[in-house]
Order: sequence, then structure tokens, then C-alpha cells
Amino acid sequence: MKRRGVKRRGVKRRGVALVLVLWIIVLAGGLASVAAARARESTLLARPVRARTAAHAAAESGVASAAGEIEARLRAAVDTLARRDFLNAPDRALHQPDLHLGDARARIVLVDPASRLDVNSATATQMATLFAFVTDANSAASAGAAIRRAIDGNIPGAPVRLFRSLEDLRRVPGIADQLLTDAAEYLTVDGDGRVNRMTASVPVRRAAGGDLVDEPGRLLIVSRGWLPGHPLTHEVQALFAIAREPTGDRLVLLRWRERDL
Repeated sequence: MKRRGVKRRGVKRRGVALVLVLWIIVLAGGLASVAAARARESTLLARPVRARTAAHAAAESGVASAAGEIEARLRAAVDTLARRDFLNAPDRALHQPDLHLGDARARIVLVDPASRLDVNSATATQMATLFAFVTDANSAASAGAAIRRAIDGNIPGAPVRLFRSLEDLRRVPGIADQLLTDAAEYLTVDGDGRVNRMTASVPVRRAAGGDLVDEPGRLLIVSRGWLPGHPLTHEVQALFAIAREPTGDRLVLLRWRERDL
């Protein structure tokens, strides 16, 4: 009888131990599932950060690559004509407009600011002449005068308030958004006040009058970087002046803008 009691107690203990083991397995499985879910969540949260970092680095690398190639091409120009031909063809100036940088990508575009009318340097009359290509004469004159007033201000001796982007023009009272939209392809805030007769359109050349040059004094490098498979794109716009002394083979950074697209 005693042996049977011991045997039953042993079986009972083994049953309890088995239940405890099963509960431990279930608990461990639950903890593993939670850990896996959190790991997946962390991975998903980290993807945008990685994509933004990669896009930013690729865009900056695109600017550095383009600037280096431009300086090398300028140094290699054998004469003034060769230099001018190179600078007046920004759309085909780069041998590698698309870069592969590890997993990331960058696409680079060169813009000649002198192919457009510089808003900050243009007179009210020049702006009105340009706007007359996209609207009626009265609206054109009113818009040109409003922009000039916004830049110069109404306080004698006060410093001018330059526009940093074309979007800033939309805050000038009395100018229709449609007018600015239609005229945007002819305008810039990155010019030096001169217009390049070799690259400017007819409306820009007419608005500039006789203030024309034969090559740009500045170049705008627009570089967009991204990580394939992710929608975020980072854009860098770097404005450079082309140094004229002693050989005109150096770019000097004037302005740097960044944004996510």
C-alpha cells in the first residue's frame, strides 16, 4: 500500500512538472513573438532614417562630383571658345549625370542662372516686360512694381530684402499665383544681374534689354539623391560662382539649399 501511494505521488508530481514545463514553453513562445514583433517594428522605423541618410549623402556626393568635373573641364579648356562652348551647354556638360554610390543613387542637373531674369536684380520695367509675355500689360506693370517695392522697401537707406526662392514671390500682395506660375520658367533668384544671350529665351533677352553676356558667371548644381525602393528623395541646390582669376578654373560656393521631396 505504501508503494502505491509513493507511485501515485510521483506520477502526480511529474504531471505538475509537465504542466509547468508546458506553461514555460508557452510563455517563452509569447515572449519570442513579442520580441520578433518589436524587432520588425524597429526595422520598419529604421528604414526611413536609413533612406534619408543615404539620400542626403548621395545628394551631397553628387554636388562634389559635379563640381570636381566642372573645374577639371574648365582647366582643360584650350581657349576661350572651348570654355564658352562648355559653359553654354549645361545640359550636356557632365559625363556622369547619374551616379551609383553603393546602394544609393544620385542624379545631377546643371542650370545656367543667367539664362533667366534675376528677380533680385531686375528693374520694375524689366520685370514688367517679362510678365507681359504671360499676362496683360497693366497686370505686368503692377506685378513688376510690386516686386521691386518688396525688395527695396519703403524706408530710405534700409537694406534690400532679397528673395531666397521663387516661392517667396507668392507672398507679395497683388500678384496672381497664375502669373507667377506662367512666368516661373523665365525667372531665378540665383543670378548676378546679367543675362546670357547664348542660353536665354526670347522673353528673357527682351526683358534684359542690352545687358547681355556670352557665358554664365554662375552655375547652379542640382543634385537629387535617393535609396532605390524608398519614395524619399533629398535634393541639394548648390550655387557656385566661376572664379575668373587667374585661370577661371575654380568654383566658389555662394549658396546651399536642401529639401526632402
